[in-house]
Amino acid sequence: MAAAALPASADQDRDPDRQRVVISDVQYNAPGPDNRSNRSLNGEWVNITNRSRQSVDLRGWTLRNSEGDRYTFRHLRLNGRSTVTVHTGFGRDTRHDVYQDRREHLWDNRSDRATLTNRRGAVVDTESWGRTATAATTATAATTATATAVTTGATTAVTTAVTTATAVTAVTASADPPSRGRVTATGRDTPSGVSLRPGCPPRAWDRA
Repeated sequence: MAAAALPASADQDRDPDRQRVVISDVQYNAPGPDNRSNRSLNGEWVNITNRSRQSVDLRGWTLRNSEGDRYTFRHLRLNGRSTVTVHTGFGRDTRHDVYQDRREHLWDNRSDRATLTNRRGAVVDTESWGRTATAATTATAATTATATAVTTGATTAVTTAVTTATAVTAVTASADPPSRGRVTATGRDTPSGVSLRPGCPPRAWDRA
């Protein structure tokens, strides 16, 4: 029997980092007015959770938005079963929170995507909202359907699955993001706790 090649996404799913580390929560719309005060900036944040029992070295990992603005983790080790909160504004890094030292809001309130990438450049996890989430859902459905087609040859099933997913997400696109300005990956949260190595240099934001 001939062997069939699976899409690249199938290889990515076997990456151990994708099983261990996730974006568990995103507060993309800070409470109150977006006046660029440090309090407002730190009111938007992203939670990164290590679901495994082993610690994970996040050195060289990046967190970026859909515009390509990215934050690079340096000398940061995330303990097993723990979470670190990445804030947008200024602050002092602790065991539970780190700060990007930005002077303006990063996450778009209407539509955006948070992408976590490891040091090898592989996408570990993403979290989307608004129209960006709609596009991501459609793309994921199409990729899954393609994998099924390659494996089983069920071309008709693929067409039906993609068509159905497109119809569902088209309805989603007309809806506004949740008014609370927050998206949560259900079941991913664990108690907070991050081990920050001594002598950690300032965090860096770069334009990709």
